[in-house]
Amino acid sequence: ANLAEIARISAAKVSLDLQLDPLSTATMDIPPGQAAVKVRDFVELFDPNGSVGIFRVSKVDKEPGGMTKAWLKHVFVTLNDDLTIGVQAMEGTFGEVVSSILAAQTVPRWRLGDVELPDEYTVLYSSGYDDLQSAIMDIFEHLPIGYMLDLDTLHYPWVMHLRKMRDDDMCEGRLNRNLSGVRITEDAQDLCTRVYPYGAGEGEDRINLATLTGALYMDADTRDLWGTITKTFSEDDIF
Repeated sequence: ANLAEIARISAAKVSLDLQLDPLSTATMDIPPGQAAVKVRDFVELFDPNGSVGIFRVSKVDKEPGGMTKAWLKHVFVTLNDDLTIGVQAMEGTFGEVVSSILAAQTVPRWRLGDVELPDEYTVLYSSGYDDLQSAIMDIFEHLPIGYMLDLDTLHYPWVMHLRKMRDDDMCEGRLNRNLSGVRITEDAQDLCTRVYPYGAGEGEDRINLATLTGALYMDADTRDLWGTITKTFSEDDIF
């Protein structure tokens, strides 16, 4: 409960699924004789480069006298434990709105760190008794493309940074050194090259792009390559 170390576990197998878009997950196969792991325990996981963060056990499957399998989620999931009760509709910078949401934590495990999004971007939030994680991710999904949540669990309270993604290549893979095989899948199911976006309102009174661009739609720069593939979406919070 106070994040003091209880025991160290030598797992038979650990599988990590690390995501830029939370939540990262993991599984552990724990042989007999190791420390017992129970649901909602905190576990710090490591790879050859060091700590990959703190996770919380979400499910345990025990075989008496045999292997224990544990499923874990990154501790960002602790924000699921509280609701946005008392956090009303608000408008402000990302830092202002998210700080208000984090203030609703019963146990203040998370705080906001660096925000690399310019303050000129206005965030709108309307409370619907969401859990805090869903509220923050809903806001995050409406931000401009190219930003990521950087979750620091090496310090406590844990720190949530909003970072601008780097433009340079962050990794490389060499077939003759790093990989045993590659499969590349191309799927056009979600491809869109022309979009008709609409905001608040109904019928012909709905907010649209016409007053901004002179047209109801926006084309992607890949339309000549793939052809015109038209889709639409509505967001009632856009005025």
